[in-house]
Amino acid sequence: MIYYLFSYKEKLPGVNTKVIAKIKALNDLGLPVKGIILYENEKLDLSSFPDKYYDKYYFNSRKFYNLILVFRPLGIINSFLVKRRFVKHLHKKILKNKTIDLIITRYGISDFNTLWFVKKLNGKILYESNTNEIEQLKLVYKGVLKSPIWATYDYFCEKYFGPVVLRRVKGVICVTNEIAKFQSQRIGNKFNNLVEVVSNGIKCNTIKRKKKVVVVEVLNLIMIRGTDAPW
Repeated sequence: MIYYLFSYKEKLPGVNTKVIAKIKALNDLGLPVKGIILYENEKLDLSSFPDKYYDKYYFNSRKFYNLILVFRPLGIINSFLVKRRFVKHLHKKILKNKTIDLIITRYGISDFNTLWFVKKLNGKILYESNTNEIEQLKLVYKGVLKSPIWATYDYFCEKYFGPVVLRRVKGVICVTNEIAKFQSQRIGNKFNNLVEVVSNGIKCNTIKRKKKVVVVEVLNLIMIRGTDAPW
């Protein structure tokens, strides 16, 4: 079975909608894909996600571990423990009981725990890479002494663990050529066959246009970006 794993975030409706659309599109094409939804708010109404296409699991990584944040120097320990609890729970309580051919999921920030996780899945992960993680972290990371503890932890973990993790997966699908070039360069020529580009897009016939489109010689494009960055 192929699974699409994602964390449902109330504050990221655009990401949720995009993932839902992908799962539906893949099933419509005859490729059986089932979503695994992880959510933190027990009061969420997820009735719009039919059980036929989605397995839903409640998981809250906070509570006890967030007490560590009171002591700022221990912020790195907090980051490590929260991620460890997440991947351990995901593997032992959810994935271990499933027959898995492939897991598709968005790529995030790698660390010790991510490496443990991809080793356990043994080449059955297909990552979607939607950004240049190092450059994005540099928007926050300004040096060890001038940056939040979590940013320092994420920056160095991603810099050194990211390439190791990506070499152990089934493939890396990048949404732009720039991101693909970045991932290819850091994992090395030997593993470049793992990286492919599949651009984000929409079905134009599902969008109701407010006015008739007139074809002219000049193409006007409006692009909304999350960060003012070239990737």
